[in-house]
Amino acid sequence: MRGVLAHPPQLSAREFRQVLMGSGLDCDSEDIVPWEALPTRLGQQNTDVVVAVMSGANDSDWAMIEQGKQLTSAPLVVVGPTADQAIHRRARGVGASGVIDLPQLRQGLDDFVAQVSKQLGHERGKVISVFAPMAGSGATTVAANLAAAIAYLRPEEDTGLIELAREFGDLAMMLDIEPSHAAEDVCQRWRVLDPISLRGSLQPHRSGLRALVNSPERAVNDHLHVNSVRRLAVLSRVATHYAVLALDNRVGECEIEALKLSDHVLLVVRPDVPSVKRAHWALTQATEAGVPGDRFILVVNRASQRGRLSRRDIESALNLPIQHRIPDDPGAITRATNRGQLVRERSPLRSITRRFATLARDVM
Repeated sequence: MRGVLAHPPQLSAREFRQVLMGSGLDCDSEDIVPWEALPTRLGQQNTDVVVAVMSGANDSDWAMIEQGKQLTSAPLVVVGPTADQAIHRRARGVGASGVIDLPQLRQGLDDFVAQVSKQLGHERGKVISVFAPMAGSGATTVAANLAAAIAYLRPEEDTGLIELAREFGDLAMMLDIEPSHAAEDVCQRWRVLDPISLRGSLQPHRSGLRALVNSPERAVNDHLHVNSVRRLAVLSRVATHYAVLALDNRVGECEIEALKLSDHVLLVVRPDVPSVKRAHWALTQATEAGVPGDRFILVVNRASQRGRLSRRDIESALNLPIQHRIPDDPGAITRATNRGQLVRERSPLRSITRRFATLARDVM
């Protein structure tokens, strides 16, 4: 989708353009115009979204915005102080869909663009988070093999695997890759990230997926925070058809942000008491923080191991139905991991491979 920005003549619009591109909009230099040039720009080319920064605008400036709006059916959003009722009246008068406060511009524009995209029927990619509240539950394995299964089933479409973890590069070792663009470096430049630069940072893997992973040479991703997580989640919808986010096993601000921005959340648990108890706590925390409960898909990993809890016990404890069961197949996982492969590459006919394919079909 193409965005046009109208701004005060004295304003340097470079940062605003970056915000538009960071929300997944195409925005070239000719799409950045002062107020008086907006009617000319909107009369020349197609536009999907118009953003007008109206701080300090007078009557004639608002008249230019109104004149421009009459030349397009694209929705208009005004950027200005939301506490000022006068700007709301002005915005309604020129046909704006709403007002976004400048300090909340990034998040407000993300939400506005997503709403417009849905209304226009623009197809955007899916975001699937893989989250295991208990360490050692196999979420990294599930995330990587899920992404590989999607890539296998949809070879004509782009599947991204993005590691959103603070510590060490587990996925780099599992996939046997030396990341040319490490996740921590991409997170560091979240302010200037756009769909093209994110796509260029996703490293092709022989399984067909494209990966953005932590460097195995660094212990911590110091640049993983709410803003960088949000930017990666939002842009991954534009840069890929399917994005699988491999999350940390904690319930912090970063994880909550990723869960809120996902279409599906795979809640990965082992069939044992500690894992289920931890999952119950995490579910409570996430839903209280505003993550819709119907977004969670319960996945039991290592579901065939001896001494496991019963299906009824797990479902009763979590108040969620078990939708997928991944069998316990340490041999297949170990053989694949030792060679930097995913199970489909090493053992395409095994039950565990078929289960990952079934899971992939469910979330696509």
